[in-house]
Amino acid sequence: MTKRSITAQSVLWLFVLFQGLLTGGAVFDALVLTPLWAGSPPQSVTTWSYGAIQGRFFLPIGAVAALFSLFLLFTARLTPPQCRRWAVIAGVSGLIVLLSEVLFFVPIQMKIQAIPGTGLSSEEIVKLANRFVIWHSLKLIVGLTAFTAGLQALAKFNSPDAV
Repeated sequence: MTKRSITAQSVLWLFVLFQGLLTGGAVFDALVLTPLWAGSPPQSVTTWSYGAIQGRFFLPIGAVAALFSLFLLFTARLTPPQCRRWAVIAGVSGLIVLLSEVLFFVPIQMKIQAIPGTGLSSEEIVKLANRFVIWHSLKLIVGLTAFTAGLQALAKFNSPDAV
């Protein structure tokens, strides 16, 4: 195995590790935390007293996962041909998760979780909470796609089979 191949495989392993942590956290968030604060808006939002607690986990893990998504895209060309497509799918999906988090989910959480709906009407709170829940499911699917594509790339890394 060449030095370039070892580098690519290491990046792939680290991507899968951090994307797995991120995806597991997103599943926990979707099944446990989100129903607590968004279960019956606006009351569940305005009585939420814990702030945007998910940030303590998602900020560091998400940042590292995003870095490895970028690294994976740059090193995908160093992977064997049979896993290159899966590595690119994994990296792109990982970046989509990061961008959606930064551009869509965090702003909503800041409005209705960090300062529990302060300054918003009941209708606005309901609309934002429902939007968050619906789109969170899609983000979870994209995150699972990133994770499983990364696993598929790893599985094919040393395989002589062509895709």
